[in-house]
Amino acid sequence: MKILLGLLTLAIMTRAASALDSVADAKQCSEAALASYALTSAEPAEKIAEMAFRRCSDKWREAFDPVGREMDASPTLKEAQENCIKRLGPSSCPAPLPSIVVLMNAAQRTFQSDAVTKVFDIRAKVAGE
Repeated sequence: MKILLGLLTLAIMTRAASALDSVADAKQCSEAALASYALTSAEPAEKIAEMAFRRCSDKWREAFDPVGREMDASPTLKEAQENCIKRLGPSSCPAPLPSIVVLMNAAQRTFQSDAVTKVFDIRAKVAGE
């Protein structure tokens, strides 16, 4: 997963500044939703983190779509699939998921991992007031 996130970071860094702005916008949207849900919902922290990410999933998708399309168009990906089929046969080499799916899953896991702690912090702060 760290390799995937490293590749994701590299891919995003090579994109225009607007792509980075899109990621920042998606993250800000999810963090605002997270704070709101943490204060108003009794759901477990993991569920709140998931809901906050999904609330802004359109923004996340917009941010990663150009990178995903570029990755899918890469000849390296196609060559790897062809080589797998030649060596192992088609039944052993299912078609890879679209890159946007992989990128969205990685972003969601990363956001949710960080967000769970934030939910606990928000709730603890409110309880202490």
